Amino acid sequence: MGKRKYNDDDFNNEHHAFSFPVMVTTAIVSGVILVILLVVLATNKTNSGRYNRKNTQLLNQMQATPESGAVTEAYDNGEKDIEKLYEEGKLRAEDLDIWDMYSDDPNGGIPNPDASENTPEPSATPGEEEASPSPSHSPGSILEGYELVDGINTNTVDFKALKLVDNKMSYSVNGRKVSQLGAMISADNGNIDFYTLKSNGVSFVMIKVGSRGYDSGIINEDVNFEQNIKGATEAGLGIGLYFESRAVNVREAIEEADFVASRAYDYRITYPVAYVFGGKIFDSTRTDSLSEKQLTEIADTFLAQVKLNGYTPILYGTGKFLLYDIDEKTLLRLYDVFLSDDDPVSEFPYQFKLWRYTSDVSIKGMEKPGDYVMSLVDYAGR
Repeated sequence: MGKRKYNDDDFNNEHHAFSFPVMVTTAIVSGVILVILLVVLATNKTNSGRYNRKNTQLLNQMQATPESGAVTEAYDNGEKDIEKLYEEGKLRAEDLDIWDMYSDDPNGGIPNPDASENTPEPSATPGEEEASPSPSHSPGSILEGYELVDGINTNTVDFKALKLVDNKMSYSVNGRKVSQLGAMISADNGNIDFYTLKSNGVSFVMIKVGSRGYDSGIINEDVNFEQNIKGATEAGLGIGLYFESRAVNVREAIEEADFVASRAYDYRITYPVAYVFGGKIFDSTRTDSLSEKQLTEIADTFLAQVKLNGYTPILYGTGKFLLYDIDEKTLLRLYDVFLSDDDPVSEFPYQFKLWRYTSDVSIKGMEKPGDYVMSLVDYAGR
């Protein structure tokens, strides 16, 4: 038999027999494939973006290489050089670090602009303590708990430059002696041979003029004042004066300063006139009830009146008295200081011009023990 002819009816029969199931199957498969392709494309695009961000710094470094056509080493700062591996035909899938693109950093490696706000302040180096705001002082020190006052000249004495021989102290700066040796003089020292005193190295004396009584409030002249000031003048010594005050108001302070001026009038006074607070020695003393403010006003009045009378005023006291019993912010800014301190290295933090540095020692020329004084200023030579 001859071969059967394929006609239109056969085509139509085949088309109707297969077209519907084939079309359904084809549509399903095509849809699945399309979805897969879309997912793959989206994933590649995302990963490519992350990959590009991760390697931007590396690629920029490669482009900035000064040598034309040169490439960096295959590993630069721990990163693979993707371009070089690609050029050499050695690039592998694992070299792309696809899985490492998803770091644990929630920001994807992008700095958080708010991170600095939450960063704790760096602590001190381990084992290193923070500096103390102020120096510590041993218990009992006059500076324990004390805060220095601005505007008051500080103590600049180099105690290593002090020299003490037979209780006589001298002070040198750059190898040159700048101090003057003196002595406190009163009736308590008995009779004084001022020429012997001078030959013993003393160049000036601070002579007691008098004092006010503890209870009576009456001013009394020191019983040896007249002979002492005459003897010191004849020996050619520098002369300074001091008064032991127990004034309880500014009127009495002026009275005391004027009393000193009346006794000094006939003599050449080349060293300062000192205010010496009589102290709260007995419970019955008239000054026991004075407040810091009152005592400051009295001392200031006395010293101001001394200056008005034509003499150089100076404030005498121990470190404790000068720092705590008066208002140092007022008085230490206005007047020179005459420090009383037996400690060979004084803790007093402010500048002083005269220093009674020892007491009750044997001094040639004095009948009874006395006190040496050192002056850091040559008042007589001014």
